[in-house]
Amino acid sequence: MFTYEAIDEDDGQEEPMPLAEQRRIVDKVEQLMALMDALEQQLAPPASLSDETQQAEQRQARKAP
Repeated sequence: MFTYEAIDEDDGQEEPMPLAEQRRIVDKVEQLMALMDALEQQLAPPASLSDETQQAEQRQARKAP
């Protein structure tokens, strides 16, 4: 469990992070992970482009002496 030091106390003990704050952090992380997934999909070449590249490489390999 995450903890934070109480600002108004100087006894050296740490208190658990409030559950609402933990949930807010988890929600934000999930939001950012979804954004990363969407960006990865945009950067990935389309399957048809990959197939065309493979076909071009095979044609070049057949032409090589």
